[in-house]
Amino acid sequence: MAAVAGEAFELFDTGRDGVLDAAEFAELCACLGRPLGRDEAAAALLKLDRNGDGRVDRSEFAVWWGPFAAALRQRYADEARTRSLSAAQVPASTAPAP
Repeated sequence: MAAVAGEAFELFDTGRDGVLDAAEFAELCACLGRPLGRDEAAAALLKLDRNGDGRVDRSEFAVWWGPFAAALRQRYADEARTRSLSAAQVPASTAPAP
């Protein structure tokens, strides 16, 4: 998981300065399906920014990413399980041919 967090951080650290600013963090959230307005991004950044410099460094990002990634994996697992159950309930006569 640490490798994935590092890759995600690198992808959105477009300034290549080792930190995510509000705009970079907002872009990351938008790509994850949760677009943030300017005020929302600033509020989220304040929560993640443990050292108070107005940006999110790698260690601050990792603290957020771990639980976020776990929740994301659980959501996709739940959705996959729901799709499987729904497909199993389709009568054989209406199921698409393989």
